[in-house]
Amino acid sequence: MKPDARSAFSLVELSIVLVILGLLVGGVLAGKSLIHSAEMRSVIVEREKIFTAIRSFKDKYFAIPGDMPNATQFWGQSATLPMPFTCVAVTDTMTCNGNGNGFLEDNTAPSFATTFVNESAFFLQQLDKAKLLEGASSPYMDYPSKMSRVSWYMWWIPSIAAPYFQGEYGNVISLSGSTSQFSSEDGWNLDTKVDDGKPATGKLVTLTTCTDTAVWTNLAANYKLDTPVVGCNMIFRQQF
Repeated sequence: MKPDARSAFSLVELSIVLVILGLLVGGVLAGKSLIHSAEMRSVIVEREKIFTAIRSFKDKYFAIPGDMPNATQFWGQSATLPMPFTCVAVTDTMTCNGNGNGFLEDNTAPSFATTFVNESAFFLQQLDKAKLLEGASSPYMDYPSKMSRVSWYMWWIPSIAAPYFQGEYGNVISLSGSTSQFSSEDGWNLDTKVDDGKPATGKLVTLTTCTDTAVWTNLAANYKLDTPVVGCNMIFRQQF
């Protein structure tokens, strides 16, 4: 008995199937690229949104959120912990006063002595209470980004050493995460769009681990683009 010739695919049919598979794979890859590009654009929008909220808060309350010395007059006094750790973290719906020195100090800053307050923990909370920036994660320690597994953090960097690059930092807005997928190539892309495209200079900098040098004083460093690394913290310094 002769085999039924109609039971097999012709070369033309196989070619069509391969073309369709190729288009599907190409469409998936192109879709991922478009999504990533959209996430990168959202990062710039998010930074401006945070910036606008800070400026509006300062105009209205004459202080930096978190560092505000009379915040409890507006939103009530938070429950406190035993001295010297007063108001270390956001524990209820109230808030805590900062010391009003212009620095957004966190739990490593020494200047509070026996009246310890983690101002960075109340930064987003007070912006939220002022109805200037909603969407902060509980307990208000970070502002989630649309970028995969990345969030915004705000604090004061009083002194630096490797892996930070040499320079003045002050109050910073940082884009980072414990499992950050922000790569050195992403950093170069963002830096080129909003600053000077260099990882150690300008308002936007990153860590030495995401560059072609481990020397923190080497301000001529470049982003590591030949073999990109992930987990890059992008730091907007001297921001408020």
